[in-house]
Amino acid sequence: MPSLHPLPPGAAPAPPAIGQSSTGGVLAAAVVGLWTGERLVYRADAYAAGRTDRETVEAAIRRFADLNDAPMEWGRFAALRRMEPPLARRIDRLRDRASWE
Repeated sequence: MPSLHPLPPGAAPAPPAIGQSSTGGVLAAAVVGLWTGERLVYRADAYAAGRTDRETVEAAIRRFADLNDAPMEWGRFAALRRMEPPLARRIDRLRDRASWE
């Protein structure tokens, strides 16, 4: 059966829109995943600080970094790959949150 909308001879089909392409879908899912991952880490830190106190959570983050030889800061690419915020940013966020209260 012939196509409903045949292309003229030598014409190439138009590329799919970003939302319709598999690359665009993967990219959108990655952005949402990164944002969600960071948000979950911050919420977990806030919960832990609420159950104990900010200093205890800050000490736990620093101890984690020491025990695992984890850097307190890392570049943007490493942050994307790790899907979590740098440890120093987590501590800064805890301190900022404490100043709000």
